[in-house]
Amino acid sequence: MDHLETLGLEIGQTSDFDSVELLIEEINKPYLTPVLAPDNNDFSRENAFWLIAWDDHEPAMIIGAKLEDLRDEPIDQYWVRTARRHYPTPRGETIKSVAPHIPKEIGGRLVYIGDLFVRPENRGTRGGLEKFMTLAHLVVANRWNPDFTYAFMRDRDVRLGFANRYGFTKHIPFAREWSDPPHGRASNEWLVHLTRCDREHLMRNVAKLPDVLRVVEDQPVPARVVNG
Repeated sequence: MDHLETLGLEIGQTSDFDSVELLIEEINKPYLTPVLAPDNNDFSRENAFWLIAWDDHEPAMIIGAKLEDLRDEPIDQYWVRTARRHYPTPRGETIKSVAPHIPKEIGGRLVYIGDLFVRPENRGTRGGLEKFMTLAHLVVANRWNPDFTYAFMRDRDVRLGFANRYGFTKHIPFAREWSDPPHGRASNEWLVHLTRCDREHLMRNVAKLPDVLRVVEDQPVPARVVNG
């Protein structure tokens, strides 16, 4: 991960959920999705974390991750059930349908990652963002070793190749149909995911890099962020 070091970025991870919304404000992210908002979830240090890239003590990149150990619950039922709480609507079920082959392919121990954001001043360094995402996959693997890591991406971003650049090896269009798409969601989103086997292959190749950046556990958030 020497490219991140060249950019002068330090990497930390935290499960201090009280500070997350303050970090979001500090990095100028316009919103936090209900799926990863601490107020909308029963998070603990065992099932969620945020990865942060710091530039001169300022948050430059951020992404959240949460463990979803579904065991034998089908993923389509899980998405429909949790969407009722995260995105309630008077029109009945928030999610109308899920592509029928998805529950046959994906299930078990999952990690969802999302709310990726780069501070405007730090944009234009695509290689740094790609390395940041690779590091996120490595941290997920070390903490939870899931069967699948997944996210949802906008149609435009997938067509521009960002799903591949971010380490997701499979891309499924029109994964979910929404009754009334809430802010930040759309029925033409793509489900992108990475299997355990593909992730292990990624890790074997990343290990060949000369300088793998050390990730600091629960890096303290600067007091000026906590105090606003």
